Amino acid sequence: MSEKTASTSFFASPAFKVICLGTIGVCCMMAVALSLAFTLGAPKPYSKVLYSSIEDPVMTVTTNAEDCSTPELGACGTVLMYDSPKDSLKLSATVPGNSSDAASVTFQVCYAKPFTVGRPWRSPKDVIGKDKQCGIKACANVAIEGGTAECTYTVGDALGEAVYYVR
Repeated sequence: MSEKTASTSFFASPAFKVICLGTIGVCCMMAVALSLAFTLGAPKPYSKVLYSSIEDPVMTVTTNAEDCSTPELGACGTVLMYDSPKDSLKLSATVPGNSSDAASVTFQVCYAKPFTVGRPWRSPKDVIGKDKQCGIKACANVAIEGGTAECTYTVGDALGEAVYYVR
């Protein structure tokens, strides 16, 4: 045996280095997979409250949009377009006397009925957390001050062409 071969140990050999790097790579991939499984794969918490249980006929939601009673595309006077001068809408909710324990309001943008028919991913449900018709939050947790909650909603670039209403 030569001197050079006798002085090298297994820990300095190329085989040991390949095994170590492979083991580190597998450990890193497992760590990423487990973190994704516990964060992205976990069920999202949702509200189990029914819309029908919180609807109050004395509460009104108004906007600065023109009134429109038809769900036909292009038939209404207010057309919001992303990244244009007409890209925002002022929303207001009036809660007379604020007889409930509500401290804030969340405004949601909802698809009109013709834009939910035949689209199960937009299906309306009475349970707030499962409702897909109103899945777009315009303004969340707007404080009720003096019986009124107000905010300005700016249209995002992911909002599709449709007729909407605000809830």
